[in-house]
Amino acid sequence: MKMKVQTQIVKKMSLALITGVISIISIDANALTLSKPTMKLPTKENYSHMAYTMFKPTASDGLFEDEVQIRWNRVSWAKSYEIRVKDPLFSKWSSVVTRKASSSREGRIHMYKQKVRGVHEFSIRACDSLGFCSKWSVSDPGEKYNGNNAQMPLAPLHVNATDGRYEGKIGVSWSGVSSVGWYQLYQLNTSNLWEPIKKTSNIRTHIRYEAPENIQYTIGVAACNAAGCSNLDNTDVGYANYYSTLEAPKNFKASDGKYRAYIQLHWDEVPRADGYKIYKKELIYGLLAPTFTFIGTTRDTSFIDRVNTPHATEYAVAAVNDRLSSTKVTDFGFADDSHNVRMNNHFVLHAEVLQCGTHVELKFHNYSLGLFSRDNAANKFDILKKVSTTEGYEWTRTGVVSGHQANSDKRDSFGGVRTYYKNFTIPAGVEEQIGIRACKFDDPFKDEEDRVDYCAAGDEIEEVTISNDGIGWYYDEGCRIFQ
Repeated sequence: MKMKVQTQIVKKMSLALITGVISIISIDANALTLSKPTMKLPTKENYSHMAYTMFKPTASDGLFEDEVQIRWNRVSWAKSYEIRVKDPLFSKWSSVVTRKASSSREGRIHMYKQKVRGVHEFSIRACDSLGFCSKWSVSDPGEKYNGNNAQMPLAPLHVNATDGRYEGKIGVSWSGVSSVGWYQLYQLNTSNLWEPIKKTSNIRTHIRYEAPENIQYTIGVAACNAAGCSNLDNTDVGYANYYSTLEAPKNFKASDGKYRAYIQLHWDEVPRADGYKIYKKELIYGLLAPTFTFIGTTRDTSFIDRVNTPHATEYAVAAVNDRLSSTKVTDFGFADDSHNVRMNNHFVLHAEVLQCGTHVELKFHNYSLGLFSRDNAANKFDILKKVSTTEGYEWTRTGVVSGHQANSDKRDSFGGVRTYYKNFTIPAGVEEQIGIRACKFDDPFKDEEDRVDYCAAGDEIEEVTISNDGIGWYYDEGCRIFQ
């Protein structure tokens, strides 16, 4: 009787285990079905990123006490960089460290905390926004300071301190030296002793720091690494200044019809200004707005505003620095309106070349603001080819895309975008320069000899390079086969 009871218990436990396993398998299968990812196929651009090889990165040797500095050149399309280190004991690459891409030079430096003694190798690659990365690029060997792999650097030359150029700050610059880990700035205090005031990275050779106004200071710069710092052989005297106001720019002028499709602003340089802020009164339903809108900043004494209206526009500019802003000065300007195509704000933008199997498609858009009569709208587009001549080159027409051939028309009474395609068949490996020019047919009911077409000028041609890579199976996203 006892034996039968044990047998029944074992059977029940086995059945429970089998049922549990089956339910787990069912749950996992459902989960896999529900969470199946949508795979993003790489485009032609992604393939070029994966084939890219970065310039050789550098690794410091003995410049830092317990760190190795890795530096690399900027990659324009990179959204992040991946860095790895080879273990000197086991000769294996470590896990990857990711750094977000930055336009600043400091953003292309990684300080590796070296725990294991010995020479290390580092490798780095650039990755785009979709996660497709270039090939790994390996640095020369690098190592932290071991007592004899670095010497104290020489003193920087040409130390220069500003004399009242900046409000509340002194600017210091110097010539860089080799084998430097960082630069240390010193200031001579009232006891005639050198006092450290600022430390900078080894890729900077200029800096501004806050100082009391109208007091002269003697300033020196030392080059340092793990072996020590140089002498202060070169010094200069500088001081900060204080100003309660900043002069407004003088001789401010906006161009009057001198340029087609843009207005140029220019003015005189303002002392102590770090830059200039530009403003304009936007056009709303054919009328200028009552207040100015900020449109940009520049360090130059000129600015270009691309416009698509013949109407005069009021501009303003103000000088600025890190503490002050001058009053605005204003002027009216307008662009050349001699072409009917421009009178209705039509122009070509965002031309793309698509590899679509065995042929190439040129995809472009026509933007229209739509605030003026459609009688002056661009209604055709010349497709031009650049041909070499004895005097340079010229554009010859190879085709026409009519205005009604738009792939989509989202334009309403306030404007919109039309998309156009032009198909090309060219031999594999051949490259051609193609231009797109907006035009307007004259009245079709006129006699042909009296009919005149109005087209955009040469400086308004959108230029692209088309080529056929010969990969018949490859289709860029955007080819009409996917539309």
